[in-house]
Amino acid sequence: MAATATATAAQFGGIVKIARRQRILVGKVVHSVRQRVDNTRFSIEVVETGEASTKTYAWLDEGWLSGEITILPTRWDELDAGTQTLLQTEMDAATPEMRRIAYYRQPYAEALADWQEGKADLTKTLHQLFQDIANRRNASCAPQDYERPPKRTQLYDWTARWRKADRDIRALLPNHPGRGNRTARVCGTLADILDELIEAVFLTPIARTKVAMYAAATRNITTLNDEAGRPGAELMTRIPLPTRTMVERRCDKLELYDKAYYRKDPLKAAQEHLPVGLGPVAHRVNERWELDSSPLDILVIDAGTGALLGRPVITAVIDCATRLIIGWRISFEGESTLQIMLTLRHAIAPKLPIAGVKNPNPGRGKPSGIWVDNGKAHRSNAMTEAGRQLGFEVFWLPPKRPRLRGKIERWLRTLGVSLIHNLQGTTKSNPKAREHYDAEKDAVFTLEEITWLISYWINDVYNQREHRATRRSLVGLWRELAEELAPSLLSNVADLDILLTKVEDRKVTRKGIEWNGLLYNSPLLALLRNRPDFDPEQIQIRADENDISHLRVLGPGMPRYQSVPCTNKAYAKGKNLHRHLCAIKHAKVRAAEDRQLTEGDFELAWGELILAGKTLMEGNGRRKTLKRLGRLFALGIDPAAARPPASFRMEGVFDDEDDDGEVDAKPEAILEAPGATKVAALSDPVTTPDPDPAPEPGLGQAPRQAKPRVAPRKQPKPANERTPSEPVPAPATPVSAPLDMEADYD
Repeated sequence: MAATATATAAQFGGIVKIARRQRILVGKVVHSVRQRVDNTRFSIEVVETGEASTKTYAWLDEGWLSGEITILPTRWDELDAGTQTLLQTEMDAATPEMRRIAYYRQPYAEALADWQEGKADLTKTLHQLFQDIANRRNASCAPQDYERPPKRTQLYDWTARWRKADRDIRALLPNHPGRGNRTARVCGTLADILDELIEAVFLTPIARTKVAMYAAATRNITTLNDEAGRPGAELMTRIPLPTRTMVERRCDKLELYDKAYYRKDPLKAAQEHLPVGLGPVAHRVNERWELDSSPLDILVIDAGTGALLGRPVITAVIDCATRLIIGWRISFEGESTLQIMLTLRHAIAPKLPIAGVKNPNPGRGKPSGIWVDNGKAHRSNAMTEAGRQLGFEVFWLPPKRPRLRGKIERWLRTLGVSLIHNLQGTTKSNPKAREHYDAEKDAVFTLEEITWLISYWINDVYNQREHRATRRSLVGLWRELAEELAPSLLSNVADLDILLTKVEDRKVTRKGIEWNGLLYNSPLLALLRNRPDFDPEQIQIRADENDISHLRVLGPGMPRYQSVPCTNKAYAKGKNLHRHLCAIKHAKVRAAEDRQLTEGDFELAWGELILAGKTLMEGNGRRKTLKRLGRLFALGIDPAAARPPASFRMEGVFDDEDDDGEVDAKPEAILEAPGATKVAALSDPVTTPDPDPAPEPGLGQAPRQAKPRVAPRKQPKPANERTPSEPVPAPATPVSAPLDMEADYD
């Protein structure tokens, strides 16, 4: 029978040393051990109710391993409340000073306990035992750090508490949190009034100060004290006025989340103080795209005049499964519908080779879904219609929550830290980071150069390196996932160009189709009008805002859109819609109210705008005006058409990584342009090498002065003094002043 009980105990749980009346904490309920039943079972009872039950040692093992059961010390009831609290906390939760004191007390408590139990060397006195411990500890210390043995009375108290806790070192921790007078300093009525005032005065969007909170509390309690004792009063007796320190401490004890939620913004409070998870995970290419726009932290100049144009805007698309940057566009358009559509076209279509860039970008294909914010351009009909016909869904994320598209937000920051902030003319991310650096004075890059540099960095640096999240190179992971499920393209590029343009209904006449003051006509429209069943109002057009030289027309019975050119080809060639609208505004200003505008007026108005804009650029006018001119004259440079800066050496520029694993650009490598004149950092793309270069300065020789790239200020040339060789003939009417131009053509 005994052999059977032993085998059962060994199979389902071994015998554990537990004494009678020992406390066991199951969850939050304290149980007391009554007696041992046999080798596999024991009986326990709930201390508060006395309810008895029989448990097995296997139950005890499973509960202890899962953390649900805690075996308390044998003499738990004899310990004070402070020691019980210390025994229920982790040792790591104590402060370093508390742990140091516990480690100091432990050898002395062990020596005294062994001496009391007769296990120590009885030939030595307690004083000698304690002195031996102190000498061993002082052997590796400096004389000024020698410690003395503790006092005999203190040591007896430590040892008694330590033995009652079954020699748990946590019983030797000093009870620092329990020190001091813990009685309430504020009466209950005053505390309730202060809490109500904090909620009504302090925790409000106005974000009143603690001084205002103290004044409100003093005024409110004074009013209550004046009415105390009267019939119907809230107080029967007067209460003391709070001090300013009391009110400030009560405000300081509020949780940081509550302060940020009620005093600032609930979304920012959640972003700063609530935990975040992993978020959605994409497992195949083109499953989830994230798109966002951001101004670049660098100032761009005009290539011809050197005038400061401002900060361009980059719009980029990232594939969440591989972190590959598959589409981008840089221009002065801002976060417009045109910018978004051209970025999507670059992301979906195969990428053409870029001069000076070694590695191609394999990103292409139609996405399953695009995650964007609630910007006006993202909510446009063109975006929705493109998603319907291309087969992807547009997800508009809640406002003020950039963390929901954290991958593209993090990449934009990486672009700034790794590349843009290391180039000359950078504005950094904020004035504090920029300090005293004069970005306007040192700006040397044009829009085409910035486009090429970013394209080079994306294809040859970022997409080639190992990502911290995937532990793979971005291009390698894309190719591996693309083999499992290859991306799909449209039947031809014309379908892509058509789908990423706006759809409008127009009426066809003998003159053709009128769109924004321009006429579009061709023999195709004549054939449509000659059909007996032709309805002139059943014509759909798709207009490309980046190229107004032609429209795509779809009529009844036509299987596909057909291109119809503008009748004024010389004017419309190379212009976008923004340029044309600015010409219309200027033509309306200079035309009589009773005269109808013609295409010739648009052409003449555009010539006046060019002359006025070039005059402003040569004179380095106001920054706001020049930025508008940058959007007016500077087309967005296609990455495939961009060219690197002349004599720009890229070897060894992006081969270092910082502590975060991000690649940093070497400023000294970026600033070098051997064989050409240096402009404080980067050689001028239009500057030719010096035919007779001077030798490098020696130790005692002054360096050569850098030639400024920005053109000096010039006085505006009157219209009647311009030479016939000007690219645009002088207008018959005077050119508008810069202020008029700025007000009318934004």
